[in-house]
Amino acid sequence: MKKITVTYPLLIVSALALAFDKNGWLILYLAAAALHELGHLAAILLYGGRVQHITAGLGGMKIDYTTRRQSSYASDILMALAGPLVNLLLVALCTVAAQYWPGEDLYYFCGVNLLLAFFNLVPAAPLDGGQAVRALLLALMGPERGERLAHFISLLSGWGLMAAGIALLYFTRRNGALLFAALVVLQSLHCPSAGHKRPDRRTA
Repeated sequence: MKKITVTYPLLIVSALALAFDKNGWLILYLAAAALHELGHLAAILLYGGRVQHITAGLGGMKIDYTTRRQSSYASDILMALAGPLVNLLLVALCTVAAQYWPGEDLYYFCGVNLLLAFFNLVPAAPLDGGQAVRALLLALMGPERGERLAHFISLLSGWGLMAAGIALLYFTRRNGALLFAALVVLQSLHCPSAGHKRPDRRTA
């Protein structure tokens, strides 16, 4: 691997969040997010990929890599879903552990992993669900029709997140996290900056 880049916006937001994080919960969130990304990385390496560059930003992590064999839509789906699957596995492990070692931090870690899994499964690029749906549609419908439908689904999902974020902010009067995430997703649809960059040639 040649290089790892962390963008300035991510550093600034993380520093501010850590400064005001009195309960230490941000550390648990970062741990869940890191394990999520390690799931993607493990799937890439399992498929025989060679990581060239990793960029961490507000929109997530972008992994540029090459493979020794031709990429397939099935492998794209596996790599996209590996992160959420890791989070769901952690939820299951935390649920079992909570029966023996109950604690607020463990409950929070379980909840964060559940939220990460479900949020990333939203079918909007560059989220994992959007990448998986895109690969599936390309395999079923071909590049041109599949790409158009995938983009439409991504836009619909992105604006749905925006509406949900506005509603959450309106009713809670303070929770703008979902609205911020929706803005990042919509911005990424017009200027992709996160995801797992793969070769263009694929097999079904």
